[in-house]
Amino acid sequence: MQLTQELEREHKINYLDITIHRKPTHANISIFRKPTYTDTLIPYTSNHPAQHKYAAIRFLYKRLDTYQLQNKEYQREYNPQHTTQ
Repeated sequence: MQLTQELEREHKINYLDITIHRKPTHANISIFRKPTYTDTLIPYTSNHPAQHKYAAIRFLYKRLDTYQLQNKEYQREYNPQHTTQ
């Protein structure tokens, strides 16, 4: 097993699938994506079992409801095609 140390940069640190933004009085979180992230799910027309396709969608909604995101981050995750980077 090999572990790597993640260092804080610009008051941000990535941990698992979130980014923690450290502020003087509190911390905000957002969803972390690697630079190679493609925003691709299993295509509906693929030959994968239906439960695999539905599980991917359920995971995204469960993560959205589980994490306490700020309103701006929540909207970015809920409707990503209507936000600007």
